Parts: sequence; structure tokens; C-alpha cells
Amino acid sequence: MLSPSVDVAVVKGNVLTSQRAVDLILKAFQVCAASNGCTNNLTFGDETFGYYETIGSGAGVSPRWHDQSCVHTHCTRTRITDPEILEI
Repeated sequence: MLSPSVDVAVVKGNVLTSQRAVDLILKAFQVCAASNGCTNNLTFGDETFGYYETIGSGAGVSPRWHDQSCVHTHCTRTRITDPEILEI
């Protein structure tokens, strides 16, 4: 589907680019309104510890469903980490 020229910088699996690409495809087929278009990345840590989380935001409305708040869109195998894990 995407065919960048050989002289442009690309990265495999970029969460922000993939979110927007899916939104554009859904819009082209007039399936639903766009999502937030961002995975709202949260990152913190220091020299000994690093933490990365994606935070759900919202999904667009369609003639067949209502919009959804506080959900991941266009992502697989991701959900917010349980607070108990962070406490440990």
C-alpha cells in the first residue's frame, strides 16, 4: 500500500506513522472518522531503568457504531500496564 521512494527516511513499525496511515486508508474508503491518530507515548526512566507505554485516546464514529473514548486504535498487543506492576 505504501511505496516510499528509495531516497526518503523510513522506519519499520513507527507507531505514529502507522496510526496516521490507517486513518488515511479508512478515510479513503469512507469507513469511519479518524482516530486520535497518535498513540500518546509516555516514556520515563534513567540510566538503569526505562519505561514506555502507549495510552489509548479515542476511535472515530461510523454510520454503524458510536465513537469510543479511552481506547487504543490501530494497535495490536498493547494495553496499559497494571498499576500493580508499576508499584513493584
